[in-house]
Amino acid sequence: MFTVTSEAEEVSRALDALPNLPVVAVPIYNSFEAVSVCVDSLCTHTPTEVPILLVDDGSSDAAGLASLERRTRRRSEARPTFLLRKSVNEGFVATANLIFRLARHRDVVLVNSDVEVAATWYERLMAVARSSNTLASVSCLTNHGAILSVPERNRPLRHLPAGQDVERMARLIGAGSAQLRPRIPTAVGHCVYFHRLALNAVGDFSDRFSPGYGEEVDWSQRAVAMGFEHALADDVFVFHRGGESFGTDPAMRERQRRNDALVNDHYPYYLRAIRDVAEDRNSPLAAALLAARRSALGISVAVDGLCLGRSMTGTQKVVLELTCALAADPRVRCVELLVPDPLADYARAAVMNVPKVVLRPAVVGRSSGEATADVAVRPYQFGAISELRWLEGWAERLVLLQLDFIAYDNPSYFSSFREWDRYRATQRLALGTADGVGFISATIRRAAWEAHLLSESTPSAVVYPGALDTRGAEVSAMAPRGTGGSVPPGFLLQLGVAFEHKNRLFTLRLAGELWKRGWQGQLVLAGPEPSTGSSVAAEGDWVSRHPEFRNRVTVLGAVSEAEKLWLYSNAGLVLYPTLSEGFGLVPFEAAERGVPCLSTRQGSLDEVLPRDLLTLRSLDPVEEADSALAILNDCELAQEMVAMVRRRAADFTWEAAGSSLADLLFEVTGRPRNPSAAVRWGRASVGLDGLSATGWTRRVLDPMADRARGNEMVRQWLLPVGTRRGSFSRNLYHRLARDL
Repeated sequence: MFTVTSEAEEVSRALDALPNLPVVAVPIYNSFEAVSVCVDSLCTHTPTEVPILLVDDGSSDAAGLASLERRTRRRSEARPTFLLRKSVNEGFVATANLIFRLARHRDVVLVNSDVEVAATWYERLMAVARSSNTLASVSCLTNHGAILSVPERNRPLRHLPAGQDVERMARLIGAGSAQLRPRIPTAVGHCVYFHRLALNAVGDFSDRFSPGYGEEVDWSQRAVAMGFEHALADDVFVFHRGGESFGTDPAMRERQRRNDALVNDHYPYYLRAIRDVAEDRNSPLAAALLAARRSALGISVAVDGLCLGRSMTGTQKVVLELTCALAADPRVRCVELLVPDPLADYARAAVMNVPKVVLRPAVVGRSSGEATADVAVRPYQFGAISELRWLEGWAERLVLLQLDFIAYDNPSYFSSFREWDRYRATQRLALGTADGVGFISATIRRAAWEAHLLSESTPSAVVYPGALDTRGAEVSAMAPRGTGGSVPPGFLLQLGVAFEHKNRLFTLRLAGELWKRGWQGQLVLAGPEPSTGSSVAAEGDWVSRHPEFRNRVTVLGAVSEAEKLWLYSNAGLVLYPTLSEGFGLVPFEAAERGVPCLSTRQGSLDEVLPRDLLTLRSLDPVEEADSALAILNDCELAQEMVAMVRRRAADFTWEAAGSSLADLLFEVTGRPRNPSAAVRWGRASVGLDGLSATGWTRRVLDPMADRARGNEMVRQWLLPVGTRRGSFSRNLYHRLARDL
């Protein structure tokens, strides 16, 4: 049913005869190409029982109006649709107020004529409007909508990102929304749901803002003063061409200036409030905008790879493998790998030519200036608070991957109690302020719960690492220096850093028991010696007390990948008597090279190793020597153990790890920041004698710094380039700005 009339009362009477549903209304003035797209989308995506009211505000384009009538008549056979033609152009304010009056007892959805809606827009908008009886208005996300602009926050764009269309953008944003329904300081006028209760209480738009611009801000502030709220439907996206609904009036800028001044005069708090809302990284609005951006474009990730030093250990493998696995996930747009400069060849080779991975040289303490990624990932523990502060500045959210709690629980791995205490404090702060935490096993996540280091409100996930290396360079086996061809194949091997918890002393005792029983093989211990918590001295003492075995023990330091390959390929049995592990890759590495591994089930190993695998149970050298000899003397048993571990390795892939981590990143980027992080880093508006931390910096510290820089004598004394005094002054300023 399509009705064209110039009588307002006729429209009002016709609406009164319909069920009391909200009316969707579009004020129109010329620009009929955009209007036609708007009306077509409304007719396509709005339930047929919902009335649509088009009000032409005296358009001068008669041909365009006639074309719109014909087009709308064809699209409105089953829907109550009205076109009210005004003879005189009065402007947006007068037209909107007329719509409010014509709707009488109904709520009104006011849609700009240069807006295009998509599927389920109306139903989603209604759901938010009905969620609270204190709402005056509900706005929605758009590409061109001031503080509600996506995908670029606070940056209205007239076009959608490359490869996107309205339907797809709206579907992605709707599906990825956490439906936070954040409160906002004002209705944003491209597409707004107005509650009738609020319209009756607050009144119409003020004629002072006629013909248009700023009227919704004024109305919104009057509504706020009366106790109403304004919400965002963060699962609704509409396309807004921007500016076309006002035409090309050359006096538009002057009107904006005048009406902005009116808003500022009547609501002197508003400009500051809207600026704070626009800049706040911790609010539900910020979370909703971030969720919309990552849903539409994919997640941008910054991975902390500053640990990628000259040699590669398990930590470096985790960083490189996770970086590439994340880049392969379709939900991830790009991965910035933050790396030291220069970058080691093995690391560069691992990520070279991997799509979506960008190398970004970085130094702790040197900030990127502003968040360049949606989320930053630290795939290993923080060593200092300065690292945590630095990485937090690279992204909107921070996710930590916790590998273990070995150092957290063990003071002997530190040179002093103070150093250990600082490390523990850093771990507590990192886990308490991270926006999400991944754990490389369920055992480690349970340990975090038991130590009260993980909040129930913090998203967490188990991100099992891949059991096999997929990013290592192809290498040829090379005998390590120190073997000199004197170590025949079939030797016992233990690989790993010589920490006490690796329990290399047990391996020596077990080997001694085997030698006493007549076994003729050698023992090789390979791995670097740590500066603290080392077992090397105790190992040397054991060897000195058993001089008869001295020539059967070869101790190597750190070994290269080529040397490690040689060791695995020539070993008869790998021993892994570790007492604490976050995951435990050695048994899987050994099986990949075809050599059995006799391991404990300590820590996470009990979770990840096959249930029926022969393992070290008692750590009594006499008892465990029986198992070792059985494996060394029985090829079938050895190969059965290798096959069992290989089958289990199939459950742990880097592809699955990347997917699990991406799941966590997707969840984290759909939620507000961890409030503990906001308070800890001074980004929450915490009052201090009436001034927020940000306000104190802006009002007091910044002017002082500006005056110092402006005075040549003071500047030369305080900030001489390349001196300790200059560095101290700059660091002091940044610390005050951050902490106060």
